Amino acid sequence: MKNTATPPRVGHAAPRAATSGGLQAWLPRFVLAPSVAISLFFVYGFMLWTFVLSLTSSRMLPSYDFVGFGQYARLMQNERWWVASTNLMIFGTLFVLICLVIGALLAMLLDQKIRQEGALRTIYLYCYLFGRIKEVYLHFSPINRELLVHHAARPVSFKKLLYFKLNFRPARVVPFY
Repeated sequence: MKNTATPPRVGHAAPRAATSGGLQAWLPRFVLAPSVAISLFFVYGFMLWTFVLSLTSSRMLPSYDFVGFGQYARLMQNERWWVASTNLMIFGTLFVLICLVIGALLAMLLDQKIRQEGALRTIYLYCYLFGRIKEVYLHFSPINRELLVHHAARPVSFKKLLYFKLNFRPARVVPFY
């Protein structure tokens, strides 16, 4: 019978046998443990804290006077809550269904190797691009709206806009009691 084992190379140590349950098996767990613990705390911990606060008489600042499910009973009697919940369900359901249908149709068109695939792909990606531009604009607009609008208008050479003072009023906040 022929020996099929390869001899170790000269100048190299022989490979070590892997120990089961050793450091190699536990290293990924050690590396991921801090991020999992932090995620659990900041997601589920704050969800639990919010639920506990919802069972108290808190208004603006936390107070731990336990009132039970009285806040939820008051909420269920509020007409605005039911209108908002109904609108949310209708909007959410229609939004998800319409997005699924449009996404499936666009995916099918892109899969068919149609003639104007490049144009369709461009239109498809412009929605993503404009969404990101809008997101950045709305994120930075509370800082200084005038500076942001004027800075965006300079390359397009809207010179009149550079001297236009924007008159934005803050939104009216309606407290929920």
